[in-house]
Amino acid sequence: MKQFHSALFIDYDNVRTELDGYDPALAARFSNKPLLWLEALESSMPLPAGVEAEARRIVSRRCYASPRQINNYRRNFTQTGFEVIDCPPLTTHLKNSADIYIVMDIVDYLQRYPHIEEFIILSADADFVPVLNRLRKELKKSVIFTSYNTTAAYRNCSDRTIEADFFAEHLAVERVAPRAVQDAGPPKVERREAAPAGRTPPGSELGTAIRACLGDVVKRGLGQVPFAGAAPAVRDVLPAELTGNWAGYKTFTALLEQVDLAPLEVDWARQMISDPDFQLELVGWDASDRDRLGEFVTDIAQNARKPVPILRPAEYAFLFETLAEHFQGDEPGTFTDAVNAVAGSARERGFDIGVQDVRFIAAGISMQEYRFTEAADAPHLAALWRAQVFRLCGDPDWLIEAEEAALLVDWIHSEGEDPDEARQHFLRRAGGGASPEEEEEEPATMA
Repeated sequence: MKQFHSALFIDYDNVRTELDGYDPALAARFSNKPLLWLEALESSMPLPAGVEAEARRIVSRRCYASPRQINNYRRNFTQTGFEVIDCPPLTTHLKNSADIYIVMDIVDYLQRYPHIEEFIILSADADFVPVLNRLRKELKKSVIFTSYNTTAAYRNCSDRTIEADFFAEHLAVERVAPRAVQDAGPPKVERREAAPAGRTPPGSELGTAIRACLGDVVKRGLGQVPFAGAAPAVRDVLPAELTGNWAGYKTFTALLEQVDLAPLEVDWARQMISDPDFQLELVGWDASDRDRLGEFVTDIAQNARKPVPILRPAEYAFLFETLAEHFQGDEPGTFTDAVNAVAGSARERGFDIGVQDVRFIAAGISMQEYRFTEAADAPHLAALWRAQVFRLCGDPDWLIEAEEAALLVDWIHSEGEDPDEARQHFLRRAGGGASPEEEEEEPATMA
């Protein structure tokens, strides 16, 4: 029997959070019964059109998760033949680096396992768009997991999508429609739902505890945190008080609607909790850098879809220079060798640049259609990382204003890089154009 070979990559934290917002019972069964939905992926999901195979076989099963999130379910996945890769949260955003690991492994699989014809990515994270485009160029099929708020760009990059309904059907859970996303606007008191029968609104003690917990979570999240990140943090801090399925309110959102969170603000449409007065402390920064760049860096941190490393300007300059020198050497080694070498050099210099920071930045540079084997110089790497930061922020119009672009270059640059040329190059690359007097030929190192 001819088989169609697939590889499965799961961003566990992402899928579990999405399913929990759809139906907590479904999310629990996803973690407790992986064999059921795994068999459904192999036997019930139709094969791609034109494939002359009789059955799908998932030959590689990898699950990437925060150890704390998967702790109680790890055995369920290992007994089902999964390799569980620990990706602990290493940033104040409570985000792990699962997506980076998945991207690197997929690229590795393309080179090492050419017999794999299909890549199944169970994640609703749109940051996988570049690797999906790469899979298409390699003539590989792709399947992704999507939720009700997944962007069209992400959906259209794959050959097939599966949603929570797929798991509900094959895990024998009655379908529960996701909570409707409301129009943007300030929260209204009248939209708060009445307390469930037999329940009263949270008393002052519980309400105060929830507000204090969320204040800490928002601070760690650089001034804002989505409901999906706030909910598990609150449950971890107040497990006894929130017994009985969110203290009887069934969902975290329903409970939140009964609590006065001031001075925190709640955006019900975006499902985001924020502190309007938050400002990054930028510990260890020079006073002049902090005063000049503090507000700008805070804006970047809050707008980026992924946690941009908050390195000092001198640390960024050192990183680009050291990374360029490593790949220009006689024996650059692997990507991992480079990451470890740069992080080691940073420690020797007394810079607070961790391995995860270097990995995230180097991977981001690679996503700008660049291969380190080209061995470009430091200004070129700095330019590519600025472009990646622009993309992580969602290509915002405000960042292609001349003043804001100048601040970006002031923060992220290489040693000896000309600020005006770097700003002009960024504006042209980002689509912001340049003034007539600035329309000059780009520097060779920035091409």
